[in-house]
Amino acid sequence: RQWVGGGNGVSTDSDGNGSLIVQKNDATEYYQLEMWDYESGQSILATGIDASEDDVALGTISLPENYTVTTTITGMPESVGLNYVYANFYNETTGQWSWASVSLADGDVSTETQLYDGEYTAHMYAYGFGEVSETFTVAGAETSVTFDFSSYEFIDLNVIVEDENGDAVSEAYVEAFNPDSHLFINGFTDSNGEVSFNTLSSTYFVKANKTGYVSAFEETVE
Repeated sequence: RQWVGGGNGVSTDSDGNGSLIVQKNDATEYYQLEMWDYESGQSILATGIDASEDDVALGTISLPENYTVTTTITGMPESVGLNYVYANFYNETTGQWSWASVSLADGDVSTETQLYDGEYTAHMYAYGFGEVSETFTVAGAETSVTFDFSSYEFIDLNVIVEDENGDAVSEAYVEAFNPDSHLFINGFTDSNGEVSFNTLSSTYFVKANKTGYVSAFEETVE
């Protein structure tokens, strides 16, 4: 696969036509044509394009039909304090991918995305959760995928930062990391040297930093 330099793309006109200039490939390299649009995301339109000898006319490329996929997030406790989550959808067969930014209201929300037929993996990213995945199939009709958090156990992870004299350290940067899920959360201590995270119940590595102090590290926190 040979990538065209940054910014070397084209927007189709009102009739769906477009052309672009690329460097000639050698005998072992080929181009791949990809498309992006707001509704469908990114799709692979053609592969193995040989521009080593002459201009290439790809002709008319017919796009498959899109179907509505409803993504629902349910069971998210309001105490988590998330405003939105981000999800992307990857078609393992065609290489198509799309995405959605989902605004959270009362813990149960839905959004719609247009996708082609195929087997998909949906990856949801939310602050304090890391990545959560679900698989689903689009087969000639509308379908849905649900991320259900009602079975997740949430805890308040409370961190207190003190100096060697036992005095509170305010505005210390605190980060907590789960090595199994790669979940990462962070924040700053208040005037009492405290910071709290409402997050998934798990084991965390917690570290506190502030200029002028030696970093403090706690190996495991439940």
